[in-house]
Amino acid sequence: MIKITNLTKAFAGRQALKEVSFTLQEGEKVALLGPNGAGKSTLMSLLSGFRRPTLGDINILDLPVGHPQLKSQVGFCLQENDFPSHSRVAEIMGWVSSHYSQPLALGFLAQSFDLTHLMSRQTGGLSGGEKRRLGLALAFIGRPKVVLLDEPTTAVDLENRHRFYDFVSDYVAREKITLLFSTHQMDEAERLGDRLIILHKGQVLRESTPQGLKALLQSRQVRLRSQVDLRSLDARWALEGNHFYICCDSQPEERLKALFEQKVEFSHLEVSSPSIEEAFIHLTNEVQSEPPP
Repeated sequence: MIKITNLTKAFAGRQALKEVSFTLQEGEKVALLGPNGAGKSTLMSLLSGFRRPTLGDINILDLPVGHPQLKSQVGFCLQENDFPSHSRVAEIMGWVSSHYSQPLALGFLAQSFDLTHLMSRQTGGLSGGEKRRLGLALAFIGRPKVVLLDEPTTAVDLENRHRFYDFVSDYVAREKITLLFSTHQMDEAERLGDRLIILHKGQVLRESTPQGLKALLQSRQVRLRSQVDLRSLDARWALEGNHFYICCDSQPEERLKALFEQKVEFSHLEVSSPSIEEAFIHLTNEVQSEPPP
């Protein structure tokens, strides 16, 4: 559905993207991750046709970006939502809807993105989160086969963020829409993404599933409370608030066995696997610490 081959984009001699290649299949939901400046928004603007690549190819539904047939097949919501300030929400949705032969019902979209009570409001009076929800609704209004979303839940409150997650889990999955979205929210990437693509300094650093990324850290964390200063027994223990914690390999039992043998009393024991956020930070830090070639 989406095929990117050796994509490069340069601005005034600086390469924002360098030989990026990956593929998305029909119905696949892929999260695009990376620190600020990694090239995520540049990639989204190229896929949406707002910028042209310096080198490389982009094909969506076996057609090159910019092909007229893609206008009705691809929906997108980039970071900036700029609407005519005096136009009402219902007017904008109705105008965009009129460009498609079989658009989604406005009532369904208004309910899905919590816009029902805003339909008569002028967009100039909307908050950032409300504008964002309108932009997301417009991305799906034409029943696209492919949707591109650049940080979709930026400025969106928690309740409506979860409303969007439910929409993706229900409608997007049911209609087998191919979804590529960038995000800084690791829980969002894990919840919605079938696969993760991590960009770093304009290049693909790694492709993985959420579980595969977490598996990079072969460690688990043990947290507990104790009246004994565990740091005096093992310098690897650290104190956070009223909990001691230690990161260990895949055998945390050895750390607990040592406490039992020393007859250390403890409570509130927690043993957890690394989060996707911890794995992401570990991976990007590891690359940044490598010496330049």
